[in-house]
Amino acid sequence: MKSQRMKFGVQHGIGDSRWTPAIISPKEVRRFAVTAEQGGYDAISFTDHPAPSNRWVESGGEGVADLFTSLGFCAAVTSKIKLLTYVLMPTYRNPFVTAHQAATLDHLSEGRLILGLGTGYLKSEFHALGVDPDNRRARFEEAMAVCKQV
Repeated sequence: MKSQRMKFGVQHGIGDSRWTPAIISPKEVRRFAVTAEQGGYDAISFTDHPAPSNRWVESGGEGVADLFTSLGFCAAVTSKIKLLTYVLMPTYRNPFVTAHQAATLDHLSEGRLILGLGTGYLKSEFHALGVDPDNRRARFEEAMAVCKQV
């Protein structure tokens, strides 16, 4: 049996309910990405909450930064570390746009993108985005089929 090394990733601090806007500055995001790569982490990640409710954020929910933009920035300041979507909700988006964004980031990062996917759970976020939360499973399956084809 071939021995495999366990791999570790770290999520950007914007996922911490005690985050402050300073941690999303270019200087701090660069520091996060470079430090994680130099420290031997296998992956860095950002979360996907494009429209969380104030109530959710105020009760300890995560801060917000666009994960494709954030991971693209991190790709530009690193060379080896993997870029993990933790967790991308394809149910929130047009599947062709999602596939296009993911393929572009993967190409520009020389194959470092790892897609962590979910169906979503915040009903208020679905409503804010104009998406019916009751059909999220079907939307997820449709998005996966489209992404695989694209």
